[in-house]
Amino acid sequence: MKRRAGKVRGARCRAAFILAAAMALWAASCSNPGARVVAPEEHRTLLDEIRAREAVRAEDLDFFGAALAHASAHVRAAAARALGRLQAPGGAALLAAAAERPEESQAVLAEIGFALGQIHDPAALGTLETLLLHENERVRAAAVEAIGKLAPPFSRDPHAIIAPALSDGDWGVRSAAALACGRRGDARAIAPLADALDAAA
Repeated sequence: MKRRAGKVRGARCRAAFILAAAMALWAASCSNPGARVVAPEEHRTLLDEIRAREAVRAEDLDFFGAALAHASAHVRAAAARALGRLQAPGGAALLAAAAERPEESQAVLAEIGFALGQIHDPAALGTLETLLLHENERVRAAAVEAIGKLAPPFSRDPHAIIAPALSDGDWGVRSAAALACGRRGDARAIAPLADALDAAA
């Protein structure tokens, strides 16, 4: 019993360290969040409709699928946000398809990544791994944070995808990766998190 209790305490200490380190790194990046661009007046009606459907929990995938293909990046971003908040079944597949849109804007891709994390569908892991390779730091940060929110079972080990992002060249991406490690509570994250804290000191 004593040995088992010791193991439990040790696991809790490791989890506490991971979470504390993750939050310490994440907090430092919160002073410079990515700002969203205000949508032009001509799209207000459609944007209002997106918000209205979200408010009444209307999981109309045909409507949101069309919105994700709209010519306006503002509309596409709003549709991605709404799908994430609705956590609608089938929403992850729509977002994954939208992420493959040629020449999609960085702002929309970041919204897609964040929304996929809200839905928690492990099938989104491949899409998020691809977004993690994007040249834009906001997209990478949203992707790695979302990976930390996915629920099992996984087709691949999420830690193997998250860990390299702890040494990303951008501080915001490293912080998001730390937060993802903290959420997962994986003991393998202790060493890379300690290294990240040393580098940040």
